[in-house]
Amino acid sequence: MLVAVVATVLAILVAQVLPVAQWRQAALAWWPHWLRLVAGQSAWGWLPAWLAPLFLVGLLQWALHGWLYGMPGAVFSVLMVVLCWGPRDLERDVEALIYAEDASSQAQGQAVLRQDMNEPDRDSAPITQAVAVALLRRALGVMFWFIVIGPVGVLAYRLLASAAQQPGPLSLAAHERLRGVLALAEWPVSQLAVFSFALMGNCSPVIRAWQGQGRWQAPSVESLLGASMAAALPAHTEPAPREQPVWERQPDLRRAMRLSWRTVGLWCALMLYWQLAVWLG
Repeated sequence: MLVAVVATVLAILVAQVLPVAQWRQAALAWWPHWLRLVAGQSAWGWLPAWLAPLFLVGLLQWALHGWLYGMPGAVFSVLMVVLCWGPRDLERDVEALIYAEDASSQAQGQAVLRQDMNEPDRDSAPITQAVAVALLRRALGVMFWFIVIGPVGVLAYRLLASAAQQPGPLSLAAHERLRGVLALAEWPVSQLAVFSFALMGNCSPVIRAWQGQGRWQAPSVESLLGASMAAALPAHTEPAPREQPVWERQPDLRRAMRLSWRTVGLWCALMLYWQLAVWLG
């Protein structure tokens, strides 16, 4: 658990000082080509293509376990989280949209934030929903599956999320099945994210939004996250001036980013408390 916290903090810090988005995308550049090579037109052809790299990572994780007091394994785990985080930095994308000066830059910023969404109507979805989905697929999903399975879980989730956004290498039937597996992988993460929004934001409206989306049986993870984050944000009723200072632009977007940071901080704090409980017996 302590390794998960360290890996999360390092992934965030590295993204602030280094252009890791390009490195992460380059590290996964092999995935679409491998998927196209192995999957073919079969509806489940992507499954062996997905499992093969997971087997190799699991084998390496097993080989490093217990060697030199576990230090190589810990370093490998941190490296996997750093590489599978994102790949783009959410805060930088949000700031780019906030500081966009013209309509073209704003449209480009919104398109970048909505890249993580898979819904057909993502172009018309609220921008706070795009932030919530990006938070899930860039950070919370990585954290959750690292806690559950370790480096294998991190890579498994990142490959699924990446393939879901690239329908080109797969047939339509294969792409639908892959998205179904991704939805199963994201169901527990989305439920935890909703209750994190409730704790870090407005609790009662979030619970009502969760109930309105179907509770545990919400048909769409993205709609559930969007409704929950919108309910968690404080109401903004003041009319916006015609010429806003830069620091007052996009107030809902700023609140959504602050809620995202609080959610990540809550998860890290819970992991630390868990580790302390283990140490104290």
